[in-house]
Parts: sequence; structure tokens; C-alpha cells
Amino acid sequence: MAILMYWLGLLGLLFFTTTWAEPIKPEHVPEPLKPWLSWVTPERIELTCPFLYSDNQQQRCMWPSAVDLALTTKRGQFSFRVKVYKDSWITLPGDDQHWPLNVSVNQQTALVIDKDGLPMIKLLADKQAVDYLITGEFIWDNLPDNFALPNDIGLIKLHINGHDIATPTLRDGQIWLKESEHAQATPDQQNNVALQVYRKITDDVPLELLTRLVFDVSGDQRELNLAKVLPDGFIPLALNSPLPAKLETDGRLLLQIRPGHWEIDINARSTAELSELTLVQQQTDNNEKTAIWPQSELWVFDARPDLRVVEIENVSALDASQTTLPDEWKALPAYGIEQGQAMTFKLIRRGDPNPEPNQLSLTRKLWLDFDGGGYTVSDTISGKLTSGWRLNALPETKLGKLALEGDNQLITREPGSNKQGVEVRKGLLNLTADSRINGNIQQIKAVGWEQTFQSVTAELNLPPGWRLLAATGVDNVPESWVSRWTLLDLFLVLIASLATSRIWSIAWGVMALVTLTLIWHEADAPHWLWLHILGATALLKVLPQQGGIRQWLSYYRYAVFLLLVVQALPFIVTQVRTGLYPQLEFGYGDDNVYTPAPASMPATEPPMVGAANDMADKGSMPEDAAQQEEAMQQGVAESDSAVPAKRRQYAERLAKQAYSAASPIASLKTERIDPSAHVQTGPGLPEWHWQTIELSWHGSVDAEQPLHLWYSPPLMTKLLNFLRVLCLVILAVHMFIGLTTYHWRRFWPGGANLAMLVLLLPLCLASNNIYAVDFPDEKLLNELKSRLQEKTPPDCLPSCAQIQQMHVSINETELNLALTVHAYETVYIPLPAEAEQWLPNQVLTNGKSETAMVKMDNSLWLQIPPGAQQIQLRGPAPLLTKFTLPLPLKPKYTTVEARNWDVQGLRDNGIAETQLQFTRSRQVDNTVPTLTPSTIPSFVKN
Repeated sequence: MAILMYWLGLLGLLFFTTTWAEPIKPEHVPEPLKPWLSWVTPERIELTCPFLYSDNQQQRCMWPSAVDLALTTKRGQFSFRVKVYKDSWITLPGDDQHWPLNVSVNQQTALVIDKDGLPMIKLLADKQAVDYLITGEFIWDNLPDNFALPNDIGLIKLHINGHDIATPTLRDGQIWLKESEHAQATPDQQNNVALQVYRKITDDVPLELLTRLVFDVSGDQRELNLAKVLPDGFIPLALNSPLPAKLETDGRLLLQIRPGHWEIDINARSTAELSELTLVQQQTDNNEKTAIWPQSELWVFDARPDLRVVEIENVSALDASQTTLPDEWKALPAYGIEQGQAMTFKLIRRGDPNPEPNQLSLTRKLWLDFDGGGYTVSDTISGKLTSGWRLNALPETKLGKLALEGDNQLITREPGSNKQGVEVRKGLLNLTADSRINGNIQQIKAVGWEQTFQSVTAELNLPPGWRLLAATGVDNVPESWVSRWTLLDLFLVLIASLATSRIWSIAWGVMALVTLTLIWHEADAPHWLWLHILGATALLKVLPQQGGIRQWLSYYRYAVFLLLVVQALPFIVTQVRTGLYPQLEFGYGDDNVYTPAPASMPATEPPMVGAANDMADKGSMPEDAAQQEEAMQQGVAESDSAVPAKRRQYAERLAKQAYSAASPIASLKTERIDPSAHVQTGPGLPEWHWQTIELSWHGSVDAEQPLHLWYSPPLMTKLLNFLRVLCLVILAVHMFIGLTTYHWRRFWPGGANLAMLVLLLPLCLASNNIYAVDFPDEKLLNELKSRLQEKTPPDCLPSCAQIQQMHVSINETELNLALTVHAYETVYIPLPAEAEQWLPNQVLTNGKSETAMVKMDNSLWLQIPPGAQQIQLRGPAPLLTKFTLPLPLKPKYTTVEARNWDVQGLRDNGIAETQLQFTRSRQVDNTVPTLTPSTIPSFVKN
């Protein structure tokens, strides 16, 4: 016992000699290392490169200006400026066929080389940002059709034979000279209309038809007269149109169209049961007000097998994914219909005597309370509900909050029972529910609902100190203590225990069995070293007392034991630390955030209030209504004992007020809940994630599927941690005493203790750092270098620049943007311009022509210094009928001054969306009469 206490005290001394070293900071460099600062901190000019306004890791060290091209039929000249922050290769205008000649940089001849078929020169930064003026010329026999330009050139000033070209044509990294004067197509002045017709047939009672007309219009604003748009036997129900539209009594559709892309929906119902549906043959004439109807249409059929089952005949089926159908219709069967063709419905049967089962999937999240009193559960149910139309929870599940499609629902009790649940009126289900499971935490139901689910997955979250020992009733093998054991693990533990009992005694064999069983699946625990020690000890017992093999085997055994000590020490520290403080088991990561209060809060049931407006009878209260009211009052009173008394009194008072306002009650049905009634708020979901265990089931899982979970509570986990340390130390000390019995004690009785002390002494001093004053080692210099060169992110991130205001001025010929930008650092920002939509031909910063601008991914990026900057973008208005102005960095306040343009994307108070859309406005033809609204017959469906 004295020996055991001696070794435990020595191990405790090791714990107290551990020290922690703080990182070396640049301003606290030790004096012996200061002479090395110039060696480990060479200049890194790229650290000063402008960075993206929202990310200092994205830097750009080369910034060109606008390139000026002056071209004639025999020669051409170019010039542009470049600012470089470090040595960079610069791509010049031109290619193999049109090589730049007489290139100079700051009026000095430049060396131009061919790199991957492109002319390039190298510019040096000389440890600071430098501006360069690059000039050169081309010589050709005739003006080429095109030649290459650097992809990062932001703006181009093009002059051909002395004429300024406002809109050069750029395509695939080439400038097209002979197309530059017609770079963008002029607005199409012809009155063209492209029409596509899609129809969705819903096999309901009555038959429903949704007709979608898709128009692409160009030209002037005018009126179109569409022939009969609905098949025979249908009455319109609704007309949804962004354009002025009117349905005539004879079925014609009048539209006042204007250029653009438009979609018009017409809902209709059949007047009688139809056995076929015919596409009317449209008659066209030469009247320009009559739109040409397409020769074919695309139809989809939405079946209702619960009402009837039909077979579609006389039409050809299509692959919906290969058509232009709306995306939300492509999951339905699609058919191509020609004019005059009929779709026939062959009746197979009416109704669905054997409806398909509900196709539901369940995803659960369970949080075990810190005190083990129960679970807080979050369920997500999705899929298709074909029968039942009500979801009830199992009795052990106490619902607290329930939402359908994101809308909170009132939790009700099913009449005649005590089942909690909610009414569902839609087949496609998306439900979330928060609930509590109190009581027995070791045996719960797998699903918690009175439903059979085709797919079930669960996530079990355990608080600090809790461990899952085993789990049954689940198909996968969850992460538990029992599931970690393999046949190899069992074999090794038994072999080691049996060997210990044969070498020493049965008692020590049992001790080895207990120790290895406890530590075998713990992180960083020693495993294989025991077998080496036992094997060496067994051989030493049978080898002769004299011989070189015995001596080397003894040395091997001592070395293995030293490794055992080295591996066991941090393991012991970890076990003791996590035993005392379970929260430290998984470190200090941000993901291990826990808030114990919500997890342990019991769920309560707020009062379920009936609707006074739904009370049909003002007479005496029927017996069933009185029973229902009594049951609801009992539901209010059935709160958990842990709920504070004031909260229960408030709930009861609120319930009495609601009932007194609604009395007398004729009947209260769950189908007639007041939409303004109070709904339950639930227990509140925890936000911590500590130890997460995934559970899953293969195939369907019914409501009675049990789930058995065996836990190790915090007190038991703590005792097991200390028991592991105690057993490990006892077994290791016994083996070391066994090592010294046959050799050391024969020469020196105290030699064993001294040898052990010598072996452990380096570990006591392992945390002390030794520095060489004359010549630091390479590791220390590398660490000093990395820390001194580390660039601290600016505190203005994630946004070091912001567009405060933007003013847009546009007319028939010109588009100007005025931006007020505030920046705290030298950064680059995206400008509201895009190559395929509009690019300016002049950019000014504080009234001066900008010299640091690049084009990346068809967008224009500008370098700006710190401070308030006034930026102007000028250029010709696009010749397109419609274009968009992207706003990757949205201004905080936007104003638009537009003449002959319609602007969309600007909300109230000057708030802009992610882009502004500009459409050329047309003069309204006063001869087009105003459409008067028509009356559509009303229709009510139960």
C-alpha cells in the first residue's frame, strides 16, 4: 500500500509541473532573437495590395487603366497605364497574327516575349506600388476583322480612321472592329408576337382546366384579339393577367399588349362530365389584330385516383423534361395536342377502394435533459397523406408547438379520446412539431406518432457526462460502448487477462480483465503495449539466467514500459479532468455550445380557446359541449408540477376569460377553430450540440416500434473515469514491480524506485523551452517568421467599403451613374456594370479619369483609396429594348431620373433590389380603346 501511495504521489507531482506557453507576439520578441528580425521578415509587398472590400484574403496586385486604341487601315497604336504592387507579367493587346511592335514602358524600350501565344512584358514593383505607361503599335496591310485584347482590361476607347466608336464589340476575348459600329442590335420595331399555350387538366369534380398563355411581344403597344381560348364545355373562373385583358361572352380574349415577356393564366371548370377534350381548330385571317394561334399545344394531366381512375387515349405522350413546360408541371404526364385533336378519357373505375398508404418520412432530434428527466423533441414530418387527415401523437409525447407549412397550428384533442394532434387538410405534408417526453428515458417509442413511416432517422444529443452504453430497436449500429467491441477486441482482452493470470496469479488476471475492459475503447488509452510487456515477461521466465538474449529482452521490456508510461500519463490527466469537468471532454469548439435552461424546461399546454363567432346556437349548452368544455379546462389544469404557480394561474385566468366570452356554446369541433385563437408556443428547443448519435431505421417503422437506450449518467461516468485511472496505475505499478523483481533488487533494493524516478524526470521537464542565444534552431525561427509576417485583418471587415448613394440618369442616348462611396481601406469594389448589358466608356473618380480598373467575370471592378469618393460612370444608353443594371454592392439610397424608359427594381424610400431593369417606353396609341371589365360567373365548391 505504501508503494502504491508513493507512485500516486509521483504522478500527482507530474500534473502540477505542467506549464503552458503563450504564443510569441511580434512586439514581445526576446532580446536574443531581435538580431534575427531582418532575416526572418523580408519585405512582402503583396501585403499592401488592394483587397476585396469584404475579404482581405482576396488581393489583386496589378491594376490596368482603360486602353486607348487608335486604328487605321495600315497601322494602329495603343496606350494604357498599369499600376503594379509587386513584380507582374502584363498581357499586351494583340496575338500571333497581330503582334505589338515598338512597345515602350515609360518611354523606355520594353522586352516583349511570347507566353502561351500572347505578347507579355514584365513590370517590376521595386518594393512599392509603381505606375507605368505602356505604348505600342501595330502594322498591317488591311484593318483586321478582330484581334485579341487582355481579358482584364476594363474599358476600351476605340477610334477607327478618326471616328470614335462608342460601343466596341467584344466577344471571346477579341475586339471585332468591323462590327463595332453595330455592336448591339437596334430595337426591333416590327410588331411580332410569339405565343405558346400550355394547359393543365385536373381530374377533379368538376373537371378543372388551367390555361397558361406565354407571350413574347415586340413593337408598339396595341390590341390583340385572340379567338376562343377555352375548349367547348368550360366556363371561366378567374383571369390572372399583368396586361389589360378582357374575356368576351363568346370566349374571345382581348389584350392590350406591349413589348416584353408576359404570362396569362385562365382558370376554368367544366359544365358537365366530359369523356373527351378537343382542341378547337383556330381560324386565322389577315387582320393584324388577330394573333396566330400555335398549331400544337402542350397538355398535362393531374390525376385524382381517390375520385376516379382513367386512361388517356388518342394522344401521344411526351417527355416533360424535354419540353418548355413550366417547371412546376414537369412532374406530371405530358401530351402533345394538335389543333382539332381530342384527348379521350377511358373510365377504369370510380373512387379508390384501396388507397395507397400514407407515404411519410420522419426526422427526429432528441435532446436529453441535463438531469435525465426526459427528452425535448423536434420532429419534421414530410410526404404524402392519403388517408386519416389527422395526425395524433402517442400518449407519452406531450405536444408543445406544431406548425404546418411554417404556420403555427392549434393543438387539439380528438373528440372522445385524450389524443393530442392536429387536423391536416392537404395531401402534401410539411409539418414540424416540438414536444416533450418525460419519465422513463431508457424505453421510448421510435416515432412518437400514431402513424407508420416509410423512412425514419433520428439524432440523439446527450449532455456532458452522459454516455450511451447500448441501444436496441434501431437498425443501424449507433455509436455506443457495446457497439464498439469487435471479436478482435474481445480476443485481445481475454488473451492479455489469461496471460496475466498465468504469469502472476488469478487475482491479477481478474484485475487485468477489469482494467482492459474499462480502458480499451477510451480515446488515447494504451492498448497493445500490455501484450509486449506480457510476452517479454513470459519469455524471461523460461530463458536461462545467463545469456545475451535475456539481457536484450530485459532492455526491450523496460523500453516498452517507458512507452506505456508516456502514453498513460496524458490519458490519466484526461480521465481525471473529464471526470471532474465533463464539459471539457470534447474541447472548447464553437459547436459545443449548450444552454441547459431550454432543455430542462417542461412543456406546458396553453389553453385551447374556441371561437365565439362560430357558435351557431345561442340557447342552452348541450351535454356534449359541456363535456368538451370540461375536458378543455382539465387540459389547462394538467400542467407539469414544475411550472411556476403564477404561470398556471395566468393560464387558468386566460382560459376562463375565453370561455366566458364564448358562452353559451352550441358545439366545438376541431374543424371550426378560430384562426385568431391562441396557439401553443412549445417547450423551446435547446441550441446545444455536444455528443450526437445518429439513429436510423431501414424500411417502414410503425407506432409501436420500441427504442431501448441504456445510459451511463454523469455520476456513474465520473466514477468509471476514476476507476480507470486507479486500475491502470495499480496494474502498471504491479507490472513494474514484476520487472524489478528478477534483476534490480538483486543488486540494489532501492534501484527500482530510483530507475522509475529517472525515467519520469524528463517528463517533468518536458514543458520547459530551451532557447539557443547564439544560433536559434530552425523551428523557432520559422515560428518567429510566420508570426511577424502575419497580417492582421482590418477591423472594418466584412465590409470595408459601401456605396452610400447612387443617382441614375438615363435618356434615349446616354446613361450616367453618380456614386458616393465610403471606404476605410484601399480596396476594390464591383461597379454597377456588366459586359453583356452595359459598360461605360468613361469612369471618373473625384473628377479625374480612373487609372486602376479591371474586368473580372464580365463585371467591372474599381480600386478606391480610403475616404469618401465621388465616382461617375458615363456611357451611351444600350440600343436594346430591355436591359438590366446589376447591383452587386447595393447602394443604401438610390434615385433614378429616366426619360422614355420604364424602371423596375426600385422600392420605396430609395431602396433598390439586386438589379435595376430598364425597358424602353412606347408612346400609347390613343386609338386603342380602354378595356372595360367583364363579369365572370361565380362558382362555389364544397
